[in-house]
Amino acid sequence: MMTWYQILSFFFTNGLRIFLGLYLVITLQQLAGNRKKASVISVCAAAFITVLSCFPIQQFYMTGIEIIFVILIAYYLYAAQPRVSLFLIFFYEATVALWEFILSAGLGDIFQSDRFLDMRSNGYIAAVWIVRLFMLGIAFLTVKSHKRNENLSPRIIAGIAITGMLGAVLLSGQNTVSISDDQLTTWIIFSMLILVAILFFNLNRQYEMEKKIMLLEKEKMRYWSMTIRLLKMFMPLTQNCSMTSKIILM
Repeated sequence: MMTWYQILSFFFTNGLRIFLGLYLVITLQQLAGNRKKASVISVCAAAFITVLSCFPIQQFYMTGIEIIFVILIAYYLYAAQPRVSLFLIFFYEATVALWEFILSAGLGDIFQSDRFLDMRSNGYIAAVWIVRLFMLGIAFLTVKSHKRNENLSPRIIAGIAITGMLGAVLLSGQNTVSISDDQLTTWIIFSMLILVAILFFNLNRQYEMEKKIMLLEKEKMRYWSMTIRLLKMFMPLTQNCSMTSKIILM
């Protein structure tokens, strides 16, 4: 049975995770929509997931529900592409879960206690709050960079992914906290998949930008060709008009 402060902590950490995940989806797709409605629905989603966490439900299912909530909010309020939103929010959730595991296992190694890996313990809650504060700091830096017309998002995301993979690899060398080899291998594979996903997304984004530039160039060439045709069509008329005016003057 969870205590009241654990339930309250779950509510705020779930709310921050949903809100920042939605912000990531909206920012990377450069969308605009009704932020007030999105905030209200995000709070309701956080409350619903917090209620579910009071029951013996696996974290996998609660994460799936959270992903569905974010995709629906982005689709109906921001007209986001569902496939792109699913891709972004899935690897966002995987990255957050990876860092929660790294922080909780790292604190367990520092304090030589397995309690930090128990999701109901205060130690694990402390690790989750450290991750949330870290996420808020990144979001704050991203907002400031956008106001200065700087684009820090790709560098920050790449740095988080590389550091996460290094953290997962380093945890395999500790002997203080009892972590199974299968669990460590799973998280290392996930950290590598996150890196590949970031690379794929950046390449796809670059391809789309180049595609738009090519379309603009084609439109520009078509405009110039039409202009030249019109000039060729009206050139004889101007010549005839000039000849006529000369004859009249004579």
